[in-house]
This record gives sequence, structure tokens and C-alpha cells, in this order.
Amino acid sequence: KAHTLAGERDDRARVAAEVATRRDEEAARAEAIWRGALAEVGCADVGAWEARLAVEARRADLEARIGELRATLVGALGSGWQDEARWLIDGEPAGLAEWERRADALAAAYEAAAAEFEALETERAEKRVEAQRLATATDVIDADTALASAEAELADARRAWWRVQLASHLLEDTFERFRRERQPAVIRKASEWFALATGGAYERVEAVEDDGPLRFDVCTASGARHPADGLSTGTIGLLYLCLRLALALDQAAVTTAAPLLLDDVLVHADPERAAAAAKVLAALAREAPELQILLFTCRPETVACVQAELADASVVTLARWGGAAGPVDRPQRTQASASSSRGGAPRTLVLAPAGDDGASVEEAVALLAARGEPLAKSDFCDELGLGGSDWARMRPVLEAHPRVAYDGEKRGRRYFLAEHGRDDDGGDGARS
Repeated sequence: KAHTLAGERDDRARVAAEVATRRDEEAARAEAIWRGALAEVGCADVGAWEARLAVEARRADLEARIGELRATLVGALGSGWQDEARWLIDGEPAGLAEWERRADALAAAYEAAAAEFEALETERAEKRVEAQRLATATDVIDADTALASAEAELADARRAWWRVQLASHLLEDTFERFRRERQPAVIRKASEWFALATGGAYERVEAVEDDGPLRFDVCTASGARHPADGLSTGTIGLLYLCLRLALALDQAAVTTAAPLLLDDVLVHADPERAAAAAKVLAALAREAPELQILLFTCRPETVACVQAELADASVVTLARWGGAAGPVDRPQRTQASASSSRGGAPRTLVLAPAGDDGASVEEAVALLAARGEPLAKSDFCDELGLGGSDWARMRPVLEAHPRVAYDGEKRGRRYFLAEHGRDDDGGDGARS
């Protein structure tokens, strides 16, 4: 729209300029004709021309007087002197007629030029008024404002585009450097731990780089090769846990080790795979004693698996949130007895069993009543301190609650009290 308004403004300005140019050219042409006519009779200006006309009028009067005198002279000279009298008085009658003809033509040209000049002056005045109107018209001012705003937005978009391009280039360069320098070591360590977790069923992990996104294949002891996305859900979970832990180990070796946070990473693992994953966690803890590992879970069996492999892990139980009234007081965390071999933060494995699902649902219903508006999954997790597995267990119970209604797709689902109805987009509160 800004470009269209700018084009209309430019078209109007171009038309006004063309009219002004044509007006000036026609005025100049009329003036040239007028001055040429004056020059033909030897007059410098209108005043001289008017004086010439007065002379011509006087001359006509004199010619009439001469005619009268000629008749008198011829009568006085007699019949024998009539020819001589005419020659003496008339002189060159043809020259006088030519001057009269030219005078008439010049007068006509002057009147035409004056009329054209007056018409052009009128048109110029009208165009000047139109130009002033266009200069102060609201639509033109709005168009200028819109154009300036669009140009500013374009400049902002151009700067944002350059920032995105720079960030993309930096990310690509970083990934390429990681792939070249660090990826082989990460894949080797992930292969070692995946073999440990699968009891030797898969002894090697390979990164596959082609025209598509990065993917992984796993190789069995017999040499068979399988794409990772063809594995079972539990085995895929083990594979990507090994990859993440190998990456964390690699980063801890080259930078300051930051705490590693794991949120119920064994939620999809059966007891056998959970025990295997605990072995990998223990291997990471032994290889990177300076790395603090915090594992959040609501499953007591996960606690038992980790303690079986890592006896010195610290267990901290977190109190439940208090619903709409706010969080309850939490007990102070106890310091782990084991310290880093490098004198850093203690290596701690934190596990947090949660309470029963029924209490969580009632807290969620109380939160809906207190907020009085539709809530999403993130609202419940933030307010009630729920993890991903907590929400996965609570969601079907919440959706079956007689006071709770919802609509939307699973990922974008909004929940509200059935007696309140929706108030965000006029829905009827029916479950979908």
C-alpha cells in the first residue's frame, strides 16, 4: 500500500509539472509571436506600437485632407494639369496600401496573442490552486506518513534480516567446527555407552550426513546396520540419552562444567532399560567428577536404580506445591558428603518423588477457580511445579473431572471450569 500511495503522489506531481511546463512554453511562444509582430513594424514595446497606431490614424486623417486638397489643386490647375497634380499629390499609393494591410494583420495577431496569453494565465492560476490543494490534501499527507512508516519498517526488517543471517552463519560455522573437531569423540563415547546400555546388542553408533538433516544409524555386533528411527521407543530413548551424556562429557572437558539437569529421562524405560541407563549415568559421574548431575524424577524405582549404581548419590525430596495459595515451605537441601576431586561443587544426583495424582488434580481445579480464565499445560506446570511426567499422568484424570472442560488440539488444549465457560473467544466450553 505504501508503494501504491507513493506512486500516486509521484504521478500527480509529474502531471502538475507537465502542465506547468506546457503553460510556460505556450506563454513563451505567444510572447515570442507578439514580440515578433512588434519587431516587424519596428516597435520595441506596446507603447511604441500604440504610438505607431496614433501616427497611422493621424496619417489617415492627413490622407483624407490630402484628398480634399488634391481635388482643390486639380480644380485650380485646370484640365491640362490633372495628371501632374495626381502624381504630385499621390506619390506612391501602392506603398500606402501595403502599410495598411500590415497594420490590419498586426492588429489581428496582437488580439489573438493577447487572448491566448490571458487563457494561459487563467490556466496557470488554476493549476497553482490545484497544486496547493494537493500539497495540503489529507490523503497525500497520509500517504507521505505511510510511506515514511513503511520505509522505517523496511529498514528495521532489513537490519533484522542481517542479524538473522549473521546468527545463521555463526551457527552453521559453529556446527561445522563441532562436526569437524568434537563430533567424532562424542560419537565414540556415545557408542561405548550405548553398547553398555544394550548389553552389547549394539556396539557402534554412526552419524549419517547427507543432503537431509543429521541422523544416526546403529550397528550390531554382527555388522548389521539399522536406522535409529527404526528402533523401539525405549531403545531410542537410551540412544539419545547416551548422545546427550556424551556431549555433556565433551563440553565438561573443554569448558567450565555447568550442572547437568535431567527431568525424568527414564520415564519411557522399562526396568531393564532403566537399570542400563543408570549404568551410563554412573559411568558419566565417574568420568567427570567435576560435573554436577541433577536428575528429577517422581518414580521411586528410578531412585532405586540410580542408587544401585551410584551409592554416594545424594537424594533430596522436594515438598509439593500448595496449589492456588502458593508454595509451601521447602526443606533445606543437604550438602552431599562427596566433593569434587578438583575442589569444585559436590557431585550430587537429586531425585524428587512426587505425591499422588488425585491431589494434583484438585490443586489444578483450585487453580482454575482462582484464575477464572482458560489455562494451558504450561500454566499448570509453572504454578503447580509439575514436570513433564507429572502432567502426563495428571492430564487424563483432569480431563475426566466433572468440573473441568477443555477444547483445542492436544498440544494447544486450554482448560477451564465448566460452570464458567470460555471467555477468550466465545466458545461454548464443550470438550473436543
